[in-house]
Amino acid sequence: MLKMKQTPHHEHKFSSPKYIATPDFHHLRERELLTENVSRLVLVLVGLPARGKSFVAKKLEGLLRWKGLQVKIFNVGSYRRTQIGAKESANADFYSAENEEAKQLRQKLAQDAMQDMLTWICGQTEEAVAIFDATNSTNQRRLQTLKACQSAEKPMTVVFIECICEDEQVLLANMNQKILNSPDFQGLSHDEALESLKKRIENYQKIYETIDDDRLSYIKLFNFSSKILTNKIYGSVSKSIVPALMAWHIGTRPIWLARCGTPVGAVGGSEIFPFIAPKDAPLSEEGLMFAQLLGEFVNSRCKTWYSNRVDPSHNNDEDLVRLNDGRVGAGFKVLTSTVPRAYQTAVAAQFGAKVEQTPNLNPLDVGVMNGFGSSDKVSDLEWYQVWKEKPLFTRFPGGESYADVVSRLEPCITDVEQQMAPVLVISHVSVLQVLVAYFLRTPMDQVHNIQIPMNSVLELTPAIDGKWGLHIHRLLEETHIPGYCATSQKDQTN
Repeated sequence: MLKMKQTPHHEHKFSSPKYIATPDFHHLRERELLTENVSRLVLVLVGLPARGKSFVAKKLEGLLRWKGLQVKIFNVGSYRRTQIGAKESANADFYSAENEEAKQLRQKLAQDAMQDMLTWICGQTEEAVAIFDATNSTNQRRLQTLKACQSAEKPMTVVFIECICEDEQVLLANMNQKILNSPDFQGLSHDEALESLKKRIENYQKIYETIDDDRLSYIKLFNFSSKILTNKIYGSVSKSIVPALMAWHIGTRPIWLARCGTPVGAVGGSEIFPFIAPKDAPLSEEGLMFAQLLGEFVNSRCKTWYSNRVDPSHNNDEDLVRLNDGRVGAGFKVLTSTVPRAYQTAVAAQFGAKVEQTPNLNPLDVGVMNGFGSSDKVSDLEWYQVWKEKPLFTRFPGGESYADVVSRLEPCITDVEQQMAPVLVISHVSVLQVLVAYFLRTPMDQVHNIQIPMNSVLELTPAIDGKWGLHIHRLLEETHIPGYCATSQKDQTN
């Protein structure tokens, strides 16, 4: 047996670690301040009309609320329509720098929105984000906004997000969306509305100044693509907001969510767990049948999607090639958890696409409650009463909370959002509840109540303002698991 030589205690010598002296550079002190976690964040949108500012504001609101933060948008255009009227202020002359009366009105509206924003964010006791949605088109206006935030009664961090659009196709798509959805253009023909909007933009362009002050913390987003320029962006903003801005786009493609196929040996669970099954259980006959129907559904949908976007005049178009040789499934992304039945569901579906497994899609860890059956009264536990009051942040004993699932799903959300082609996610009830809450902007204290039916596909399609529409397709009748409770919220894999 190998023996180590023992050194008498008094002979131990502990030398102090040596650090290389760091020069006291000013920018390093700035970085130290900017990497601090702040409880109040103000995101100031910047950009000409029809550059997608409100789209970005709505997407940021949805993401940050999904992460459990208090978030509120302060849109200066809404103040204008409320205080002056949409019809009265829709004329392009209202936005002319030479219209002094209108200029003063617009300044007052911005000040009113700013004051309401500061009052709201200073009154929040939890981590909060305010989104100031306006053109903020000049350096002077942006400095005024910064000074107002710095002079507030509570400390806050200010980040400017400038939306720049130089792509004519993207710009035209943005203008058409604005005409379709803004109350400013109701009662006008499409051509009249488009002409009015173009004149409004021309008036703003005369005074518009892009952000060039590197003393500010800012993000520049170009053409809703992956081109982003950042300055003095660290901490939580760099971890969440920058990747999200790079992922979001205005392309149209479906996202499908599905539970794993039914496993062998599944039995009814407790009042909050619909069924219990071993983690390594293979798919049952019912599960294999669902996987086959899932494959048929997705391949049919992919064929339709490619058909709608293919250009027959281009013989070498990749979409046309896929249609002609039947490889419609090869262009979309399939994500599953690492639980065997999730991967087996994807393989049995025979999509013809690569299947990516990630532990981030694994079910919520219920800790010591793993294995609770129908005879176990979960509602009698003291923990259960705490969980009912705060279902998002209360952890299962020895396990996770829904907020923990949100944290590990954030990279998956970024991955799914950035895809230009269809995406399929095969996972478990708790994970799919959190994903649905993100896409539908469901209040997070209600996430545990979202119903995710078995043997079904949840189809998400893009809607206005970055929202998503949901349609549920039932591929098989309800499962035949003994004792299964369809209204229960989670599944277990022991």
